[in-house]
Formats: sequence, structure tokens, C-alpha cells
Amino acid sequence: MAITGNKGEWSEMYVFLKLLSEGKLFAADEQLNRISNMFFSIIKIIREETVGSTYEYIPIMTI
Repeated sequence: MAITGNKGEWSEMYVFLKLLSEGKLFAADEQLNRISNMFFSIIKIIREETVGSTYEYIPIMTI
């Protein structure tokens, strides 16, 4: 069985894993440059693939 997916699907998985591992989402200015001292903490990621089946992911908190 071959692993398939388009570029958009692979980028969604990359963003999901990055957010889950870092536990925060940085803010950006008008030119999309990161503002290092301003970020949103990721408490939990919730997804619903099919109606009625909810999955929750809690990030690894590192200091």
C-alpha cells in the first residue's frame, strides 16, 4: 500500500505535528515576520473526522 497525499495534505500534517510539539503559535507582523515575545499557547487540539468521533491531542509542554 503506497502512501499518497497532495502537498496541502502533507503540509496540514506538518503544521499539526509542529504545533503539537512546540505547544505555541507565534504572532507575526504585517510582513509575516515572527514576533518572538508574543505567542498563543496551545492547550489542546481537537479534531472531528466523522460526526460523533472526536479526537483530542494535548501538546508536550517544554520549558
